Amino acid sequence: MEITPTVRGRNFFKADQNLQRSLERVAPGSLEAWGDVLTDFGHWVGNEVDEAAEYTDRFGHPILEVYDREGETANRIVKNPAWEKVAREVYVRGIVGLNYTPSPAPFTVTFAMNCLLSQADLSLACPVTMTASVAYVLDKFAPGPVRDKYLPELTRMDGAAKSGGTWATELHGGSDIGATTTVARPDGDRFRLSGLKWFTSNADGGIALATARADPTVEGYKGLGLYVVPTHLEDGSLNHYRIRRLKEKLGTHGVPTAEIDLLDCWADEVAPPPNGLRLMMEALENSRIHVMMGASGIQWRAYLEALSFATHRKAFGKTITRYPMVQDELLKMLAGIEASYAFAFEAGRMFDAAILDDSARPWMRLVT
Repeated sequence: MEITPTVRGRNFFKADQNLQRSLERVAPGSLEAWGDVLTDFGHWVGNEVDEAAEYTDRFGHPILEVYDREGETANRIVKNPAWEKVAREVYVRGIVGLNYTPSPAPFTVTFAMNCLLSQADLSLACPVTMTASVAYVLDKFAPGPVRDKYLPELTRMDGAAKSGGTWATELHGGSDIGATTTVARPDGDRFRLSGLKWFTSNADGGIALATARADPTVEGYKGLGLYVVPTHLEDGSLNHYRIRRLKEKLGTHGVPTAEIDLLDCWADEVAPPPNGLRLMMEALENSRIHVMMGASGIQWRAYLEALSFATHRKAFGKTITRYPMVQDELLKMLAGIEASYAFAFEAGRMFDAAILDDSARPWMRLVT
C-alpha cells in the first residue's frame, strides 16, 4: 500500500486489505462476485463522500424548518446539498438494495460496504444502518400487504429510495423499552399512534419502525406492538406528527436526530403484542452488525491518518516512523483493528448463516 500524505483520494476498498481478507474468509467467492462493486464503491467513498462529510461536519449541519412561508406546519429538515447528493447515491449503489435483488448479495457484502462508508462519513452510515434494519424486519416478519407496500421503497436503486428509522427511545430512557407510553389504537385496518419519541435519528427518512402500547391493560413489553410509520401519506401530505426540535450532538452532524410528537399519526401493524419488542430487537441485531462494521472502519481510518502523518513527519532528521515508540503505537492500533474486523465479520457470517439455518441463531445472537 502506497502511503500518501493525505488519506482522501484513495480507493478505500483497495487500501483496506484487512477488509478484503476478512470478507473472503467468511464469504468465500465474494471478492470475485462483488469485487468490482466494492472497488467502485471504495473509490466513491474515498473521494466524493469524504469531501461532503468534511463540509457537513464543519459548515452544513441540518436545520429544522417548523413552518412554511404560509405558516403551515412544514416538519421539514433542511440539509446541505452535498450531503443530500451522497445520501441519495449510497442507495443507488446498492448498500441496502443489493440484498433484495433476484440474485441477492450476502448481507456480509453490504455490511462490508458500511465499513467502507464509515471510514468517510459515520453520519451517512447511521441512516443506512437503520434503513437496512427496517428493510430486514419488513421483509422477514411483516404481513404480506405491509411488506409489499413499504419494502420496495427502501430497497429501490433508482435514486428515489426512502430511508428508515427506528423509533423506540422515549423520555424515560432508551433501554427500558418495556416502559413505552406511546399508544396505538386501531382505526379501520390501520392504527393511530400517539406519544413522544425522544431520540429519533434520521427523523425525516420516510419510513420508521415504532414501538407502541396496543394493549393498555398489559404492562411491560408484553403490551407492545410494532408499527411502520410513514412520514407522508399516500396523497403526499404529512402524516400527523410534529418535530419538536433537533438534538445538539457532539458528532454525526449530517444525520438529523429529533424529538417527535406522534399526534394520532397513521401507522400499519408489523406485529401485535406481545411481539413488538421481539421484532424491534431483530432490527437491532441487524443494526449492531452495521455498528460493529462502522466502528472497525473508523479505527482503520484513524490508523491510516496516523500512519500517513507519521510517514511524512520528520523529527531530528528522519521520519517519526523510524522511532520505536511510534512503531509501537502504530502496531498497537493495528492489533486492535485486526481483532475488531475478526469480530465484526464473524458476526456478519453468522447473520447470513442464521437466515438459512436456525441452528446458527444461538451463536449469532451471542456475537451480536
